[in-house]
Amino acid sequence: MATLQINRFNSWILSAHEEKEGSLLSDLSLKRIQNLQAQAAIKQSNMVMSLERVGEVALEHAYLKGQIDFAQFLIDSHMAELIVVNTPLGKE
Repeated sequence: MATLQINRFNSWILSAHEEKEGSLLSDLSLKRIQNLQAQAAIKQSNMVMSLERVGEVALEHAYLKGQIDFAQFLIDSHMAELIVVNTPLGKE
């Protein structure tokens, strides 16, 4: 059973089974994360650099990169767990 870990963030101590189950996304959740990733990537690719706003643009670019990377982290975690779940025993 998940146990709340007391710290400044909401974190949980999970069993191995809970970690695996938590990595799997529903089809709709996966699509939503992919949409959010695509929106951030499109916004990032449409950014225009200007000499007057170099710092502001750099910060926005880094912020969007963080969103894109975190979405990919969630997708990769899900896909890795799908591979494990769908691998026949003894084939890992």
